[in-house]
Formats: sequence, structure tokens, C-alpha cells
Amino acid sequence: MHPSPTKEEVVSALEALKDIPRPEGDNEGDPINSPGVYNSLTPENQECVDHAEEITSEYLRKPGDE
Repeated sequence: MHPSPTKEEVVSALEALKDIPRPEGDNEGDPINSPGVYNSLTPENQECVDHAEEITSEYLRKPGDE
């Protein structure tokens, strides 16, 4: 089992999302991981979103969660 991510790692992963350009269209206010936005991102930006989602989930996970 690996150690939980630190708060600093989570903040860094989330801050990286602010530089991802949003696709054209009416998606203001939609989460960056919503299908209408996520599917229009480059593979590199999708990886960044996936990493942020994964590390944040790990950070927030409580003992006994799966």
C-alpha cells in the first residue's frame, strides 16, 4: 500500500487544471471532467484531469473506503 497524497500534491494537481483551455461551445460552469468538456480535451489534458481526480479521491478517502 502506498502513502496517501499530501495536501500540497492535491493542490498542485488541481492548480494544473486552471491552465487547460476549455473547448469552444456552451460549457461555462460545466466540470472539466464532464463528458462535454473532457471528451474535447487533448489526451495530455485528459491525463492531467484523470490525475487530479485520482489524487483528490485518494486524499479524501477514509479508512475502509474502497
